[in-house]
Amino acid sequence: MVYFIEYSFYPCLKAGEIGEWQMSEKNITNKRTCIGDGIYLNEIYDPKFKTNNIRIKFITAISEENYAANALLPPVLVTSNSEITSKTELSQKFAGLYGTSVGAIFDSMGDYQVLGFSTTPICDRFTIGGEVISEEVVRQILLCALSPDIKDGKFNEDYFRIRKQELMDIISATVNEKRSYGYMK
Repeated sequence: MVYFIEYSFYPCLKAGEIGEWQMSEKNITNKRTCIGDGIYLNEIYDPKFKTNNIRIKFITAISEENYAANALLPPVLVTSNSEITSKTELSQKFAGLYGTSVGAIFDSMGDYQVLGFSTTPICDRFTIGGEVISEEVVRQILLCALSPDIKDGKFNEDYFRIRKQELMDIISATVNEKRSYGYMK
């Protein structure tokens, strides 16, 4: 499994590249750092944007055994964490950070699944009085990923049941939409 933590302003990352580069005519900089075995931090800066794009991605090979579980994992993880165990409280926490919200990422890329979280908070330089909110946003999203709300070895059963039903509804709606379903096949 490969892990990516991206802190970016502009989606111009070149896959597999480690080091730094700069597009001087646009003042865009990119820094890619290996911070662990198969774990990369990508920092991309473009001053023309007023928001950050913070994503945590887990990339794993597609397998029949874990495909459905992986599809359910990101939506369950973004509902709470070990510090804030209520979805409502976590939403309020992010909303208090200048209306920041967090969403789940689930996609296929060839023979791989991409799972994770994404959030787009306002840049610290545009907050009132230069308040630093990016640190708290990153801390909360990392808590969702690395320290989820687990009691007795299980996720919150209510949130899990709701997310499972939502996923089944999405699948059912896709199958019933014949044109989209035929295109996917």
